[in-house]
Amino acid sequence: MVVVGTVTGSLALPQVVRRLPLELPDVAAERRAAEELLAESNRAGIAWIESRPVTEAERGLLDRLRADSDYLDRALRSGSEGTAESMIAGYGRLRRQMIGAQRDAVFTARASSRFPERAVRTVLASLDAEETALRSELTNPASAA
Repeated sequence: MVVVGTVTGSLALPQVVRRLPLELPDVAAERRAAEELLAESNRAGIAWIESRPVTEAERGLLDRLRADSDYLDRALRSGSEGTAESMIAGYGRLRRQMIGAQRDAVFTARASSRFPERAVRTVLASLDAEETALRSELTNPASAA
């Protein structure tokens, strides 16, 4: 009886799904919303850092973080509608290529035994982590497909 109920119920499922008022996702709108949320969260992070005392050593780092946040804001304001690639996706593409070159340099250094193996593995792990982060849908439009 359970088998019969399962089979007949599953036969009706396509008809039920077709009748549901489902809309296709707007990938471009979702991407834009994610970019805007990322920019908003960056601004909140900068505001938090600026709300506390910053040491002299941190001042240069804060300038770098502020520059990164400003870049993201400019990328959003420039708009990517109708262009081949958004500034954010372009950054991701170029950064992934740069990481490839960095990885090649690390392998060359490893082959010449100029650095201890532990240092090589540490740098490779760092590059791997950044490359993984760059696989997000924001910096890698191909991953959204």
